[in-house]
Amino acid sequence: MSLQCPETLDELHRAIDQYITFYNHERSQKRLGDRSPVEYREAIDA
Repeated sequence: MSLQCPETLDELHRAIDQYITFYNHERSQKRLGDRSPVEYREAIDA
């Protein structure tokens, strides 16, 4: 992910949505067994 200053409010909203998606779906955590939060929740629900 790159850090850029959005020029419009719409660009800011898109950047926030992209970060939330990254944070929940792509970012792995050691304490979750090197899984993303979504992968961890899916494993628990299975």
